[in-house]
Amino acid sequence: MLSEIQILTLLCGAPMHGYAIKQSFASVPINNNTLYTALNKFVKNGYVTREFVPQEKKSSKYMYSITPEGKNYLHSILVKFSRSDAASWLEFLVRLLHAEHLSDAELENIVRLRLEYLNSAAAENLPQKGVESITGLSNYQTVAEHISQRIENEKEFIFRFCRERGLNIS
Repeated sequence: MLSEIQILTLLCGAPMHGYAIKQSFASVPINNNTLYTALNKFVKNGYVTREFVPQEKKSSKYMYSITPEGKNYLHSILVKFSRSDAASWLEFLVRLLHAEHLSDAELENIVRLRLEYLNSAAAENLPQKGVESITGLSNYQTVAEHISQRIENEKEFIFRFCRERGLNIS
């Protein structure tokens, strides 16, 4: 699903040929099978058009362009964010990276779900007095403190992101 989001987002910027799309995945490689399977699915469903472009002295290419239906599909993927999705940092981060495709209200809902998850995770990971003697884990306190600090750091990041975007998160 994440590669589909990335492909459609790239096509929102401008029409591209398959190799250019693949090159855009340089930091997180995508294999040809995944890329062209997704593109063929998008063409079949009307989310993307494919145009044959002959080239002089080079191999011919297909140019892919997103359709209005494709933009709607992309939006539907991004806005679909459940409580279980909120437990995934990657799923959350993808929504932030593609926030321009979401309304403020949709983005605020996604942020609230992630904050609810973080708050519940923080409550579950609070060190309890005497747990290390019951579990035999002498480093329990250190691990719990690390988890709590990571959660606080993420919450600070989220609130800064919301302030910069003018989102209303209380």
